[in-house]
Formats: sequence, structure tokens, C-alpha cells
Amino acid sequence: MNIEQPSADRLTDVERQLLGQLRRKAPIEIILGGLLMLAGCFYAVWGARQLNPARVDDPHPAFDRPIAQLETLLVRPQQERLRRIQPHTKQERQLLDQLMWHTRLAGRLLVLLFRILFGTVLAGMGATLLAIGLTEWQFVAMLDKLQ
Repeated sequence: MNIEQPSADRLTDVERQLLGQLRRKAPIEIILGGLLMLAGCFYAVWGARQLNPARVDDPHPAFDRPIAQLETLLVRPQQERLRRIQPHTKQERQLLDQLMWHTRLAGRLLVLLFRILFGTVLAGMGATLLAIGLTEWQFVAMLDKLQ
């Protein structure tokens, strides 16, 4: 079985242009993919570190305010209903406090899940772009060896 090697003179002008585009595009995709992957991983880890169940106040980090405000958006109606309840005994007060705490924790866990999801999607997009760039780079290198 003899495989015929393509020569450079068999490439059309369009094919040469496509190879040139791949040569220029592959390093950019590799760098961009790596950066997206790192950014997604760092964002997911940062989001996990932001979970503090003991936090009383509700400061929202500046750069991901829409995601952080989900906690307020989803938990506020439940907390308003709980605030209207008037406990009559010490046990009812403790139960209400625990319920408020668990409601806030549920909101914070939801925000954590959204942050991890967003970070994972970003890292996955980066990994895909990195794989595409590396494949193109190897393809071009293989074609260069054949020429």
C-alpha cells in the first residue's frame, strides 16, 4: 500500500489561503482558549470562596452583581413572609430564626451553583477552543511536513 504524498504545487490558491488562515488563527485560539479556561476555573473557585453561611449583611460583589442579586431576588419574598410571622414563645422565635437562616443559606447556595455553573461553562468553552486550536496547529504542522 503506497500512499502518495501531496506536493505543494497541487494546492490551489484557495487551499493555500486556508492554510495561511489556519496558521494565523491556531495560536490565537490556543491562547484565547487557555485564558477562557483559566478564567472559568478561577471564577468558579472564587464563587465557592464567597459562600459564607454566617454572613449577616448582603453585600454584592461588584463584577458579578447580576448573579449575586439572584439571592435577593429569589429569597426576599420568602423572607418577607417570614418577617410577618409573630412568634409567641421562645421556641417559636428560635424556629423562626433558624428558618430565616436556612432561607438565606438556600439563596447563597443557589448563587454558588450559578457561579460554579457559569465558571464551568466558561472553562468548557475555553477547553473546546484550546482543543480546536491545538488540532489546527497539529494539522498545519503535519501538512508542512508533507510538503
